[in-house]
Amino acid sequence: MIDKQHLLSNYPIELSQLQDESLSMKFTPFKGLKFLIRAIRLRSRLTPIDRMAPFQGTLAAKGFAEYSISKSCVDQLYKLFKEKGSSEVLKGNISLSDIHYDICDEIFSMISSDVFDYLGPGVYLDGMSWLYTDKSKSKTIGASNWHTDNVGNRLRLFVCVDGDGTQPTLIVPSDEPIPSNKKWMLDTIQETIRWCGIPNKRNIKEQFSMKHKTGSAYLWDSQLLHRGGYETGQSTRLILSMEFSNPKKHKLAKGPIGTKQHLEFDFTKKLFECQSFNSLLDPERITRSKNRYQYKQVR
Repeated sequence: MIDKQHLLSNYPIELSQLQDESLSMKFTPFKGLKFLIRAIRLRSRLTPIDRMAPFQGTLAAKGFAEYSISKSCVDQLYKLFKEKGSSEVLKGNISLSDIHYDICDEIFSMISSDVFDYLGPGVYLDGMSWLYTDKSKSKTIGASNWHTDNVGNRLRLFVCVDGDGTQPTLIVPSDEPIPSNKKWMLDTIQETIRWCGIPNKRNIKEQFSMKHKTGSAYLWDSQLLHRGGYETGQSTRLILSMEFSNPKKHKLAKGPIGTKQHLEFDFTKKLFECQSFNSLLDPERITRSKNRYQYKQVR
């Protein structure tokens, strides 16, 4: 288990910054209107690209898939989390070395076919970062309210390194990857409520709880209506998060998609030669520096 007191006392980082944008929950109708206008614009820009995706395979039925990783993989990930000092790691500067070959191969072999089956051959890894939360932050995290990520179809992988299942991600499954105009409008209204500063954590009949327990992993489409169930947390939760999308959408979206700074990472030549890992890397975002490779957004 993570020593929360040690982490907070030695590394005074605002942990809520690691989640989606925090909202003040003051009534802000102007922000809601701005969001709605942006959502309508992005719907028209991004949907033509999303329509090129095959939406086949394991995720096709409900928009998510559940996996598990080995204990040795969990242990190695936890060591990775701690090895450089948690403050530095929490900021997203993940560095993968030769000793991480097996965990990369295990994770990417597990999900790669499902990623390609759902989003198609043009999809790549956008990056990876740590998500750390504890129950004291539940009231300040904007992601605890219902929302979509407003970037169209984009897959996220949550690998739980430490958790007891009491801080789930709640999703509303769907077999309709690109929502109809009616469903999209209903989901967008849910998120507009959030941007207006009105708490929106109501139970939805069809909701499903992705319970993040140590060793669990979920691959899911952030187009689904979702929220973090932080308010029920009984302990800390540590997740290795990865994102996958079609890079054609990055400049069009101009939002929370692509290899943002907190998602950048670096790795060794040995990992570059790991086929399952390499198959999801975008050659355009790889630069070599001496014996290491850096993964950054094309500027």
